[in-house]
Amino acid sequence: MITVHVHVDGELLNSYWSDGIIVSTPTGSTRLLTQLRRPLVYPSQKALSLRRSVPQLGTRPIVVSDSSEITFQVERRSKKYLVSLDSRF
Repeated sequence: MITVHVHVDGELLNSYWSDGIIVSTPTGSTRLLTQLRRPLVYPSQKALSLRRSVPQLGTRPIVVSDSSEITFQVERRSKKYLVSLDSRF
């Protein structure tokens, strides 16, 4: 488990204790959030959904503008982290 401090436009949004954070587009979130019985974001919305990778820990997804700058600060004993991306930008 790691602690991830998530900042949106320079402001601390939340600190999550989890295996990781999932950031998804409205269309990318549909399958995952449907499985987890979470609200969906309409596909034409210019937004991103943020949620911890372990939904059982009680934090609900948060939706932010896709023009927001999202930064992550990770706390962990190890200096190595894995970032997984399923798209190309």
